[in-house]
Amino acid sequence: MILIFKQKFFIIFKIIINFLIPRFKNFKEAKNFSKKELKSDYNNSYLNSYRREKLEIFKHLIAKKSKNKFKNLDLAIKIFIKRYKRFPKVLDFGGGYGEIYYYLNKKYKNKIKISICETKYVKKDKLKNKSIIFFDNLNLAINSFKPDIVYSNAAFNFLENPLFYLRILIKKKIKIISFSRIMVGEEYFSIQASLLSENGFPKTLFGKYREKIIFYPFQNINKKKFINCLNKNYNLIKNYTNKNKLEIIGIIH
Repeated sequence: MILIFKQKFFIIFKIIINFLIPRFKNFKEAKNFSKKELKSDYNNSYLNSYRREKLEIFKHLIAKKSKNKFKNLDLAIKIFIKRYKRFPKVLDFGGGYGEIYYYLNKKYKNKIKISICETKYVKKDKLKNKSIIFFDNLNLAINSFKPDIVYSNAAFNFLENPLFYLRILIKKKIKIISFSRIMVGEEYFSIQASLLSENGFPKTLFGKYREKIIFYPFQNINKKKFINCLNKNYNLIKNYTNKNKLEIIGIIH
């Protein structure tokens, strides 16, 4: 009962914080405020330790619990197989510690090769699984791994220059691009507050970890610029879970 009450308190507190957080002139300003004033960002060691340990403990549940989470990726893989008559190589941009591996490995029975592009911190702190290839540089990941599909779930909103990375994918002529949960609309820069327990998948892990608020810089991406950038080279399948949350698949012309 006490645990449930504390959890509800944190959820309400998070909502209030997100409402009160100011907007900033640019992403760099938001990033500096998050790191210096709030002492938290995406390289937070407590956060990443939690995400890694959570995956190690619950990785056997990911395939069972992830059907909706990877729905957009599943469609991209289906389109690729139909078009190219083979299984693709998949790069997950911003893929954490490799949840995608445990989902695809189970569903497609080891027929899909997987790599992850993440921060230097995550690459260094990665799980001891030699089947997952980690990179901390997108150009290097593409040149070395040569992916057929690049997938990204929400990561673009936490980049300083998302269009820069999008143009890399376009320039490299990635066959299919699959994005989930991209927040688009009017461009603005802020800080997102989340509960520690909301990070990682699929279940909540407590014990030695106590609930806390995690902060990291965030930007809402200009919808028109993002779509126009993709439209030049890709046929798009778009779906909005709401008017500002974009699920999109780009198939190269």
